[in-house]
Amino acid sequence: MKENGTIIINADSQLREGLDQIKNYLEIHIRDLSREAEKKDNEITYLKDALEKARLQMEGNTQLINKLLGELSKLQNDIEWYKWTYEKRSLLGTIREKLLRKH
Repeated sequence: MKENGTIIINADSQLREGLDQIKNYLEIHIRDLSREAEKKDNEITYLKDALEKARLQMEGNTQLINKLLGELSKLQNDIEWYKWTYEKRSLLGTIREKLLRKH
């Protein structure tokens, strides 16, 4: 009988030892996975911040480009006015306009 009891105790002991190993293994992997998840969350937060900064920079650049396009349009209109004034109008009319502006 003692042999059966010893076998049962040994089996129970081995079972507990196996369960402890499994528990340790799972705890280690859970800790590792938690670290990985935290690292990835930090990376996601960093990327979201970088994306927001890039979006704001793009909006600023778009506004600047639109402003420059407006200035280019005004300058193009000025060039057209000068072309029309000095190429199409008579010399006498141009001189008269300049004299009238000064007075």
